Amino acid sequence: MKEKNPINNMPDIPSLYSLPRSGGTLIYNIVNYLFSGYVDPLSHSYELTDSKVVVTYRDFRDCAISWWRVKKGGFDEVDKMEKASFNDVKKYLDLTKRSINNHLNEYKKKYPSHQIFYMQYEKFYNNFEYIFEKFENFLELKISEEDRIIVKEEFSLESNKKRARKFENFSMWSKKYRIHGHHIFTGEVGTWKKIINLNDHNAITEYLYNELKEWGYE
Repeated sequence: MKEKNPINNMPDIPSLYSLPRSGGTLIYNIVNYLFSGYVDPLSHSYELTDSKVVVTYRDFRDCAISWWRVKKGGFDEVDKMEKASFNDVKKYLDLTKRSINNHLNEYKKKYPSHQIFYMQYEKFYNNFEYIFEKFENFLELKISEEDRIIVKEEFSLESNKKRARKFENFSMWSKKYRIHGHHIFTGEVGTWKKIINLNDHNAITEYLYNELKEWGYE
């Protein structure tokens, strides 16, 4: 069970879960800043807790292809982008499918709505105001203008890419920020379409069809 917040007059510290490659590190860094560094690293596994939980998820095709990019593609700039086929990324489609069914779906099944908030990547990408609004409501925080400015500067895509460039590959990472080498590409929604060969688009969608439909990505 998560401990009470040691900071006076602050809400209890939330738990964080992220479907792999769905923007969870950004959310972790923002929440950790707002709770003065007391937040545990985000989890990629289902966990039962009495605390509030913030869950991040993203179009599962983007998750799987991003997973392939950092593990196999080894690029983080557009001019170094490599194309991939269905067969190239199938391992990461399977890993993503397993994460959805074994972990993400468990949160939906077992947590009451008042205890959990789902942060959809497509809504919070490049939208700090959305993040601030949702955190103030769900986490019962009051985020000052000063903190808003700091968060926007410290955790912008550009700032996080600078952190990632300090590391040679995804196996190397910052213990403070949890940012890996090659961690961030463009961040844009639907990037999978640019990386996957056009003639494999339908196969990718069909492979994850049930999961996409369940989570509103038809």
